[in-house]
Amino acid sequence: MNAITINNCAAGKEAPKSMRAIIQVIYMLYLFTYYVMIYSCILMVNYMKTEEKEKEKERREEVTVAGLDDIGFLKPEELTEEDVDVASLEEDVASSNEVEEEDMETLYIYEFEGTGEQLRRLRTYNPIVADETDDEYESRILNMAYKEDAEEEKRREERKTVLSKAESLEAVANEEVNEVPVANEVVEPLENDVNVWYAFEDKKARYKGEWRNGLPNGKGIKHIYKDDTYIYGNFVDGFADGFCKQTFEQTWEKMEPYYEGEFKRNEYQGQGEYHYGDGDYYKGEWKDSKCHGQGAAYSKRLNRTWVGEYCNDEKVEGNWVKGEI
Repeated sequence: MNAITINNCAAGKEAPKSMRAIIQVIYMLYLFTYYVMIYSCILMVNYMKTEEKEKEKERREEVTVAGLDDIGFLKPEELTEEDVDVASLEEDVASSNEVEEEDMETLYIYEFEGTGEQLRRLRTYNPIVADETDDEYESRILNMAYKEDAEEEKRREERKTVLSKAESLEAVANEEVNEVPVANEVVEPLENDVNVWYAFEDKKARYKGEWRNGLPNGKGIKHIYKDDTYIYGNFVDGFADGFCKQTFEQTWEKMEPYYEGEFKRNEYQGQGEYHYGDGDYYKGEWKDSKCHGQGAAYSKRLNRTWVGEYCNDEKVEGNWVKGEI
C-alpha cells in the first residue's frame, strides 16, 4: 500500500484488496456449508422413509406367515360356500406334499407351500385398494392363492397323464439322440406303428407315436433335424398342441435347455417355462412363442428375479425381487 491508498482506507473510501478476498472466501464457505446441510437433510429424510417401508413390509409378511395354517382372517359367520371350498382345498394341498421326490421336479414354480413366496408375488400384482383394511386385503390375497393352487392341481394331473403316456417313447428316443434318418424309414402317412420312426415328406423331421387320419394325433415324439430338438407330448393333426416338452441340443450350457408348457399349433401359447441351461429361466405366460403377459425371469448371475408384465418379449412394467420366487 502506498500513502494514498492508506489515506483512502482511513477515510472509509476504499477497502484493502486482501480484506475483500477474505470476505469472498468466507461467503463461499458459508454457501457450501449451507447446501451440504440441505442435501444431508434430504438424504436423511429419504433414508427414514425407506426404513419405515421395509419395517412395514416385514410386519405384513410376519402376519401372513403366522396366519397361513388357518383362514383366521374370516369370521365363521362370514364364510361363504367359496370359502368352505377353500378350507377343504387346504387339506388337499397338505396331502399333496406327500408326492414322491421325483414328481416334485414337475411342480409348477408357483406351487403354494406356505413359504410366503407365492403371497409376495400376488401382492406385487394386486396392491391394496382404497378403503380396504389390512385384514380384508390379506384375506383377499389368501383366497387368490388357494384358487391358484386349485388350478395348478388340475394342471398337474393333466401333466402327469401326458408324461406317463409319453414316458416309454421318451426312453427310446434318448437312446437314439445321435441317430440320423435311415433308408428304411417309412414316408407314407398311414395309421402307423407307435414304436417306429416315420419321416415327414419334407425330410425335415420324423415322428414316432400315435396316428389318426394319416397325421400325428395323440401322444408322441417329434425330432426336428435342423437344430436337433425333440418335442414330447400331445399332437393334433401334425402340430404340437396342449402340454408338451421341447428339449434343445446342449452345446456350451451346463444343463440341457428346454421348454415345458402349453403349445398351440407348434407355438408356445399359454403357461410355460423356458430354462436356458445356465441356470436362468422364464416362467409365465406366452403368446406366439414370445413372453407375453405376467411372468418372472430369474438371473442366476444376479440372483434376482424380474417380476411383471411382458409384451412380445419386452418388459413393460414390473420390478426386481431378490432371489427366486
